[in-house]
Amino acid sequence: MTRWGLRLIRSVVTSALDRDPASAKVPGQRPGQVSDTRREPTVSRVTTVTGIVVGTAASGAGSDVTFTEAAVLVRLQREGPTSPGTIAGRERVTSQAITAVLSELRRRGLVTRSVDATDRRKVAVAITDAGHHVLRDSEQAVFDALLHALIRSFTDSELAHLHASVPLLSRLADVL
Repeated sequence: MTRWGLRLIRSVVTSALDRDPASAKVPGQRPGQVSDTRREPTVSRVTTVTGIVVGTAASGAGSDVTFTEAAVLVRLQREGPTSPGTIAGRERVTSQAITAVLSELRRRGLVTRSVDATDRRKVAVAITDAGHHVLRDSEQAVFDALLHALIRSFTDSELAHLHASVPLLSRLADVL
């Protein structure tokens, strides 16, 4: 699960309701924390659902990039030029996997690769203007697909329940 995915879901749910997050109340909702025995399944379920929602929307939204490619572009956009090893660690994938993703992004002109002038063993990867453009288009396509699915498939009550979770998803995205 990435911060990008959580932020995307937060944006879509907020747009679907088009009202203040504080105004949506879930019937029977009680304040307080989830007990320790329920935290692990909750984390697992949030991770699974977020991955399915964002992954499915990304693959079906006519996006020009895969979910992993988008995650790498978002990271480069947010953090600036960085090493492939750092990207792999932060995305929780192997160096071999990130090498393949970066090679494809580089082939398409979405990232550049540069060698450090003082230490030729060090490599930095950076997003290009074309990468920024593709990322913007991809995010919009995913956003539109998710928004359409929410409006088409969920009742107002269900949207209110989702909307009530937005502050929690926002807080989770902020701490990741």
